[in-house]
Amino acid sequence: MLSYADFIRDANRPRPTIVAHRGAWANAPENSVAALEAAATAGFEIAEIDVRRAWDGQLHIFHDSTCARMTGNALAIEEMTSAEIAALRLYASDGATEQLIGHGIPTLEQALDAAKGRLYLDLDVKHAEDLDETAAMARRMGLAAQVDIKIKVASADDVETLVGLHDA
Repeated sequence: MLSYADFIRDANRPRPTIVAHRGAWANAPENSVAALEAAATAGFEIAEIDVRRAWDGQLHIFHDSTCARMTGNALAIEEMTSAEIAALRLYASDGATEQLIGHGIPTLEQALDAAKGRLYLDLDVKHAEDLDETAAMARRMGLAAQVDIKIKVASADDVETLVGLHDA
């Protein structure tokens, strides 16, 4: 697998890059390991997933500010422990139907492991203070060249954080 940077820069790619937003969630819950596996199986090249930190410090994959749409639980990932998060079950697809299908909210480590050697990951880190640990985990798992990491840039401090991460 090429590095993410080489893949994106390849001017000879025969077609535009295909990105699975929150994984391929038509038949699996968004941001789940199953959605990443479905993306890889379907031939997507990149999956965009969202990173949030639980109250006890563990990084998880989840988009929304609360778990209501995808689990029925009104709390935020940031308000729960990893054990509480592990007990939740995701609604099917994008949460449009309240059908629990047995998949849980993955940790960042589980998502990285599922994508290793199969998908490039576009990691949307929801809070800038989680950027360094997200990058460190990708490096520790040998996936630094397989991911890109982004945050919402809202200040000069956010720009400095990104520049510092790039230079690390």
